[in-house]
Amino acid sequence: MNTIKIIKELKSDVNTSTSLTDQAKKEVLNVIEQVEAKIPTDNPKIFMTVIILVGVAMVASIVIGGILALKEPTEAGTVEIPDFIIMLGSTSLGALAGLLAPTPGRE
Repeated sequence: MNTIKIIKELKSDVNTSTSLTDQAKKEVLNVIEQVEAKIPTDNPKIFMTVIILVGVAMVASIVIGGILALKEPTEAGTVEIPDFIIMLGSTSLGALAGLLAPTPGRE
């Protein structure tokens, strides 16, 4: 279940509770808001840092692959680009697509 959805349901349950006093509701809601503020996926600084790091990895793999493609060909007339460089670029592209795609069901 989605963390944001759980927090919204918990807030709703606390607000509609008849067994808690108004002061207890305020305290519980305060704690819930503190926890909600610490969810890392909703922090734009962390999200942008991850996007930048993955983007740098993708650009680096493209540049390194391009440099390796320009070097002298082998006896067979081909240029070998290590599988690691191709894997790094492909994985970075997939990670960026996953991070930048909208989350389904999120309000």
